[in-house]
Amino acid sequence: MTTPVDQHLIVKSNALIQASYKLSLNEQRLVLLAVAGLNSKRPGVRPGFNQVDDIRITAAEFGEAWGLGPKDAYTALRDATNELYERTIHEIKDKHHKKMRWVSAVQYHDAEGWAKLSFTPHVTPHLTSLSGKFTEYRLGQVANLRSTYAVRLFEWCIEFVDTGWMQIRLDDLVQRLGVAYARYADIRRYVIEPAVTELLAKSNLEITWEPIKTGRAVTSVRFEFKESNQGRLDL
Repeated sequence: MTTPVDQHLIVKSNALIQASYKLSLNEQRLVLLAVAGLNSKRPGVRPGFNQVDDIRITAAEFGEAWGLGPKDAYTALRDATNELYERTIHEIKDKHHKKMRWVSAVQYHDAEGWAKLSFTPHVTPHLTSLSGKFTEYRLGQVANLRSTYAVRLFEWCIEFVDTGWMQIRLDDLVQRLGVAYARYADIRRYVIEPAVTELLAKSNLEITWEPIKTGRAVTSVRFEFKESNQGRLDL
């Protein structure tokens, strides 16, 4: 029996969840759909095995996953492949900085409406070698989100859902999301508030937030959250 697309499992290492990168919404959706086909519980993908086959995604599959009609799905899938090869992940551990590409190859067939991609050997272990520090959720939990910031914030919260709160320095938030805003007022208005509002309306997270000040300046943001019983992930 085929598993409904909204029940497909997204599995990522916590290091990848916390890394700095910026993807468009369509790129993020393509990556998530590809990750759903690579999770470490799928037969044929072994922990520690860093080479996997190309992943092929049709416009029909893309549209089903994200609630798009055929025409919009074709356009969105094509757009997702335009710049994905150039997108990088910046991983920071203390003073060690590492940059990785998401994919080693990506292609789109316009007439037939399908995309194919290959994750790089550097990224694949973050999606398959998941012994311990990883985060997982169902594709359907983010299917209705229209903001790339909302998707990223959702993943951060799911990583810490057992504790029910997360605090992040403002400069780390800016770096991880690749936002262009420097002023707290702009970050609050264009990043934090829209993302939280969308999560409250379109996800199974109940979430609140507050700014944390050092002196008179906001230097961190604290999020408190929990999953509603209806959308809780049973594993």
